[in-house]
Amino acid sequence: DNGDGCTASCIIEDCGDGIVQGIEQCDDGNAVNNDGCQNNCRFPPPA
Repeated sequence: DNGDGCTASCIIEDCGDGIVQGIEQCDDGNAVNNDGCQNNCRFPPPA
């Protein structure tokens, strides 16, 4: 199952791979903060 640490095709869910999976709120495929998606795959706090 998706969301359990391994996708249905047994690919490890990983923040920064460009695919929103599991508990990620966003995943823009990079490790840059303040670009709309933080490097921990969470949306930045409101300004």
